[in-house]
Amino acid sequence: AVPHVPASMVRDEAHATQILEALADAGARSALMLGGNVQQTKLDATTLAQLAKPPFDSLCFPAFPDGHPRADDRLDDKLRRFPGSTVITQWSPNPIDAFLDDFRRRHRDVEVHVGVVGPAKSQAALLKFARFCGVDIGVDVDPQAFVDTCVRNLDDYAERHPDARLRLHLFPLGTTRSLDYLRQRQA
Repeated sequence: AVPHVPASMVRDEAHATQILEALADAGARSALMLGGNVQQTKLDATTLAQLAKPPFDSLCFPAFPDGHPRADDRLDDKLRRFPGSTVITQWSPNPIDAFLDDFRRRHRDVEVHVGVVGPAKSQAALLKFARFCGVDIGVDVDPQAFVDTCVRNLDDYAERHPDARLRLHLFPLGTTRSLDYLRQRQA
């Protein structure tokens, strides 16, 4: 598991240090540095990452294949500043081949954890999560077919690009269905 640390929820550098030390004490060795889903933050993800470098072995930064209205566009700078970092993408209802091709041209050595939404308990739950994340999936979608399509798109890309450093990052939607799904995939 990779703890998500949104800068928007941090009051100041002392609070950030307290959170990061608690995560490290709990055994976390990596953390996803997020800006957060608000307009104004006291700290940005880069400052948070500076505080996190020790004690964490590696850092993760978000990427948004379909864009995001509040995401900064400094991912390339963060990856240069914090070597050995990984990227976790927001989940997308669309194939993200163009995003991955472009990203890999600039950062062939960076591992990308491609976000895929886990099986939702209902269409309403999936739509609610999509709205929260700023992801447009339409309204007539079958939750199980949706996750299957997203994973198939990732598998197809990985098969065509065996040198790509890709992993699956499943957004669990707060249910155990994601764990069941992963077990089924590994069988």
